[in-house]
Amino acid sequence: MAQQQESADSEVEPSADALEGAEAAEALGSTSEARGWRRLLQVPWLVLATVVTTAATWGCTWLLTSATEADPIAISFTSDPQQIAGSPSAGRQMLIPPTQRTVGTPGAGCDGFHAWGVANHAVDSGVTTVQIIAQGQTDSAVLIRAMKIKVLAKAVPLQGIATVCATAGGVSSRGLATNLDDIQPEVSYSGAEGSPFGFTLAKGETESFNLTATAEAGYYRWQIVLDTVVDGKPQSLTIGPAQGFETTSGNSNAPAWSWNWKDSWSLTGVPGRAETVPAGSPLTVIPH
Repeated sequence: MAQQQESADSEVEPSADALEGAEAAEALGSTSEARGWRRLLQVPWLVLATVVTTAATWGCTWLLTSATEADPIAISFTSDPQQIAGSPSAGRQMLIPPTQRTVGTPGAGCDGFHAWGVANHAVDSGVTTVQIIAQGQTDSAVLIRAMKIKVLAKAVPLQGIATVCATAGGVSSRGLATNLDDIQPEVSYSGAEGSPFGFTLAKGETESFNLTATAEAGYYRWQIVLDTVVDGKPQSLTIGPAQGFETTSGNSNAPAWSWNWKDSWSLTGVPGRAETVPAGSPLTVIPH
């Protein structure tokens, strides 16, 4: 597998004060106006951070991490719940930059909600689920012995246009999980009879597993690292977009625009205020 070199420690832990004005961009790395996550000085309650733009479709398509037959493992991944069995889009929240003029609609149901959000530069709010498919490519078995989380950057929670696709129930998760709010996020594994995480891949053998990452207290850019052993030699393989998956804290009870699965958005979480926006019309930030 084409491995990504470990760079100098890029993790930052800026305080709220450090995120004022232009320093917010500096704390989170190179910026892009296209994402719209930027400080609006005329709205003092709105704290915004600028994040690096990744391909507009990385969150809704399968990406191949390994590209050559010489690599020991071929890995593909996706973070679009619609493409992950057991991880429905219904009930998921996404946060859109406040300067983004929303376009298009999620379509019928919730299957297109995540792809619509990505097209509008949204970030997962509260939960990100990643499905990874790994296939052995060498004559020697490859041992995958551990999965780790590498936090590239962290900051105060983003603020913006909150959206959700309505559901009658909660979103369930099983298997691999991590809490991004932890000082050093670790991956917990619910294996058969409490078995630890770890398995081997023979040539042509395929394994699939889901990782659910949650956040309640901040904004994070992060990647997944697999510790492997190939022919007795340890290797670390990095999974994720170059600038990382993006997750900001979420609150299911906070005000949001809720998609009705068909043709309109309804304002939720604001007592005494009822408002509906037709599908295709721009959504706005909801004052708290």
